[in-house]
Amino acid sequence: MNPDRTRIELYDIPNDPTELDNVAAQHSDVVRRLSAKLLHWQGTLPPGPVEASAGSNAYLWPKNK
Repeated sequence: MNPDRTRIELYDIPNDPTELDNVAAQHSDVVRRLSAKLLHWQGTLPPGPVEASAGSNAYLWPKNK
């Protein structure tokens, strides 16, 4: 999840170790569970510096052919 929460990524590391196939759309239950845990954890952290460009760039990786 990027800082502005516009991009969610989930990968099947044992079967896709190079993280080429984002399976977040196929596993929304896992995304919801892990996102909730992440947001809870982030809520326990002290405030940090904010970068104006954080979350604005989405670089796409090439797909396997």
